[in-house]
Amino acid sequence: MKNKPKTCAIIAAAGKSSRMGLESGSSKQFLEIGGKTVIEKTVAVFAFCPYIDEIVIAARAGDAGKIANIVKSANLGKVKNIIAGGLTRQKSVERAISEVGGDTAFVAIHDGARCFVSGEDIKKVILKAYETGAAAAGTKITDTVKLVDGENIVRTLDREFLWAVQTPQVFSKDIYLSAMQNSKKDYTDDCALLENAGYAVSIVECSKYNIKITDAQDLDFLKGLRDGL
Repeated sequence: MKNKPKTCAIIAAAGKSSRMGLESGSSKQFLEIGGKTVIEKTVAVFAFCPYIDEIVIAARAGDAGKIANIVKSANLGKVKNIIAGGLTRQKSVERAISEVGGDTAFVAIHDGARCFVSGEDIKKVILKAYETGAAAAGTKITDTVKLVDGENIVRTLDREFLWAVQTPQVFSKDIYLSAMQNSKKDYTDDCALLENAGYAVSIVECSKYNIKITDAQDLDFLKGLRDGL
């Protein structure tokens, strides 16, 4: 790994957590699972991954100090900077990329609320990106998927060609910056940014348990697993 490209993880943790139903102003990044906060669990996996050289966290402005204390307490030394995110996910990632080292060749963009990602899956996606320039974690769709108009099913989609895309999504920094500079709209998914700029993104099959904590149901489910229900 001595000659591997320098790779920076960007942790997108600036969301409003509005679907969680938390106390006003609270962030899901500070929810505790197994005695550790969501953000600590997420960052730690990247900090211990040998393919990651440094980490930049894009946080809500009011959360930066608390996250810095968590990072220091957990001794997550690869964290280079914690910056205030933008109004959208894409703006947050854009700000974070401006903070990575000039010699960084690849960026691994990950949702702060996907705290169950494994080091092995991070490695798989990074290695594929080194090979192709752009890669994303994902899982094959196993449910039957319907196209719906209002309350009516229009048709059944062929799930053979359908994947649920996760993070990390890993890109050559130059490719990502080129797509970003030519973008005329704001995307909630980094793959979509590259797709619409004409770049191909490889998909890497990863664990179905790499879930994103999005709403209170997710938290209830996780608590049930923890309590053995």
